[in-house]
Amino acid sequence: MNFLYILEENESGPSGVVSVVKNKIINWSESDSIYLLINKEHWAFKEFSKIKKKNFKIIRLKFSTSQEVNLFFKKKINFSLISKILRLILLPYEILINLRVFFYLRQIIKSNSIDIIFNHNGGWPGGILNRIVLLSSFGYDIKNYLIIHNYPVKKNFFNFLIIKLNDFFVYLIKPKIITVSKSCKKDLIFSNHFSKIQVIYNGIDVNFIKSKKINSRSKKIIISYFGKIHERKGLHLLVEALNEIKLKNIVLNIYGDGENKYKKKLVLINTPKNFVLNFYKPVPDITRFLLLTDIVVLPSIKFESFGMILIEAMRQKVPVICSDAGGMKEIVKNNINGLIFKNNNINDLKEKLLTLINSETKRKKFGIKGYLTFKNKFTNKIFIKKYQKLSYGK
Repeated sequence: MNFLYILEENESGPSGVVSVVKNKIINWSESDSIYLLINKEHWAFKEFSKIKKKNFKIIRLKFSTSQEVNLFFKKKINFSLISKILRLILLPYEILINLRVFFYLRQIIKSNSIDIIFNHNGGWPGGILNRIVLLSSFGYDIKNYLIIHNYPVKKNFFNFLIIKLNDFFVYLIKPKIITVSKSCKKDLIFSNHFSKIQVIYNGIDVNFIKSKKINSRSKKIIISYFGKIHERKGLHLLVEALNEIKLKNIVLNIYGDGENKYKKKLVLINTPKNFVLNFYKPVPDITRFLLLTDIVVLPSIKFESFGMILIEAMRQKVPVICSDAGGMKEIVKNNINGLIFKNNNINDLKEKLLTLINSETKRKKFGIKGYLTFKNKFTNKIFIKKYQKLSYGK
């Protein structure tokens, strides 16, 4: 069978969606042909180019999408109202670009005899490439899967029409909708009234390259966070909680990129320097850095539909703490395979941190329980099998 993956991202990486798609491509059957179409400025082009499989081909758009053009002007013009007016002026040009994408996608589908489309979206309604492929597949005998990796965006005056138009495309094309957690499914049903949504949890390989330790372990407790540095990720809660704990043997390592303004805010919160706070660039392979980690914390406030880092930590028996927001509570069960604190509650997070900081026994216990959870629910074998069942009807 011939598969076409669609993936559009306009932010710098790494991201959980890219990890999931890479994982699916690498572990898919060699007897099928896989084509991946990404937008021109997609940050992960080099990452996907490293995949050496005879049955895999990456197709990168040679021209910018209308979304990329809009982002270009938005960065150049700081005043949002002017950028919105300019967008209205350039609307005819956007329509021409989108028509070009439409016919290009039709050509790819026809020339490669595509049987199945895996359309990987971020938050509903996804990028312009995600939306146009719905229309481009119209009239072809194709199994169309719309895979939603995050919560729908909030409707406002400027995006209301786009969301409604996208909903109409979905009703017209009738793709099968898949999402990554029950929490995300519930939100999609509430916001967009699509009742037939299937949940398939993300999965990762049981085996991984076991690197040597980067350096010798100290007596310090190493707490790590991996991901975007944005306020919605709740890092200020983590810094404030550790600041209140006032233990000099604590090191918080933050691996990621994002907003410099928010990063400065985190540094200011830790002005008394009650613990060591380090910032590092995003790391493509976190396995070697988890070897130096005693506790992984994901303190997200919102828009955390799954939480890939949680299962990556569990795979290496590293205990985890997360908030009860979104889909994370479907992975972590409080006081069983990890600890969950009340969303946006610094005192509760402080308690959970102290529980693991003060007890190596509990860290080991939750590490082992977490690993068993990973083996039973979040492995590649389970993940790929569910997608193959959809594709082949087995």
